[in-house]
Amino acid sequence: MKIIVCVKQIITDNQTKFWRAGIEAALCLKKENHAFVSIFYLGNESAMSQIREAIAMGCDNGTLLLYSEPDSLDVSSCATIFSEWIKEQEYDVLIVDSDIIQIGILTAGMLKIPAVSYVYEIRPIEQQHTLWIRQQFEHYFQNLKIMSPCLLSVLPKQNQSFYMNVDGITKAYSIQIPVISVDKILQQKGIKIIKTHQYNCTQKESRHLGRVLSVPVDKAINAILELLLENHILNNHSTTNVLHDQTETLLSQNSFSGLESQIEFLEVEVHKERNINITEASIIVSGGRGLGSAEEFENLKSIAKLLGGAVACSRACVESGWMDAAFQVGQSGKTVCPNLYLACGISGAFQHITGMSGSKLIISINKNPAAPIFDISDLGIIGDVKVILPRLIEALQEHKK
Repeated sequence: MKIIVCVKQIITDNQTKFWRAGIEAALCLKKENHAFVSIFYLGNESAMSQIREAIAMGCDNGTLLLYSEPDSLDVSSCATIFSEWIKEQEYDVLIVDSDIIQIGILTAGMLKIPAVSYVYEIRPIEQQHTLWIRQQFEHYFQNLKIMSPCLLSVLPKQNQSFYMNVDGITKAYSIQIPVISVDKILQQKGIKIIKTHQYNCTQKESRHLGRVLSVPVDKAINAILELLLENHILNNHSTTNVLHDQTETLLSQNSFSGLESQIEFLEVEVHKERNINITEASIIVSGGRGLGSAEEFENLKSIAKLLGGAVACSRACVESGWMDAAFQVGQSGKTVCPNLYLACGISGAFQHITGMSGSKLIISINKNPAAPIFDISDLGIIGDVKVILPRLIEALQEHKK
């Protein structure tokens, strides 16, 4: 099986974001099925270090599609560049990160191959040129089969991390990485790209400077929901509609004509209420001494259910008899690294932070403006959890509708 991971360079705060989800999904297939993994990176010269890091993690090779101003490329331009280069390659599966889902869908349309988004799990079906796919949505999973070649837009998956090793680093810095001029590709194909100029008016500050708000409850709830949507913790219905419209446009242009038979829907699995091992949870709603009583954990359970996550706690809650030790996060409990860690009434003692600081997104609510938890939070809300949590539940229920 030959896999190509397509990556588009995005620079924020003068730093290039490292797209892990697509690379890790491909490396998982390599580990289990001896797949050959290549990474095609569309970016400027600084992207070379990211390609070498991917090879050090386990990718077999990489190619830099060199373009000096990657931020000036819109979705359609990126899809055009990828598709024109990929047409000349041999592959079974194309993989993109879910954050560039629109590029993936348009690329698949231009290549006339089937595409599936929100992919959580991939399993090859032997000798059938077919993949078993599990999609993850807000309240259910959907299983299907898709024939290769195909394109998959993958979600980050908990506990699927790959790291650089000595052999990988040696390989990454000993092999020559091809550099292909995008301008040359476009010139040869007679394709013109219209540059766009993007201005970031809501530049996200680095985590150690975390955004801490002391605002009315409604504004606090809106800030939380916006961050959950931005990080794909919640489905963005407006974005989904836009993607649906673009897909319909492609279908009307016959880009996917005749491909319907290459995707077979198998079943839908509704998320069932169950006790989740917190080390396996991709979303954790955690409570601390600031909740005030065991009864307040009912609100946390409601939020966890709405988000499809698990409930956890600090050591103080275990010592107070509010929660079982199996749910304790921290130095003397369990270490977790979910996609979302919502800390409610947790001050952020060193022992607790040790067990959850690796979380991809941290949102904290605490009435103490000096709480250490705010120092590592992407978003901190100064306020009373007993007031904010019920309003958050209402907002999540409304979003679900």
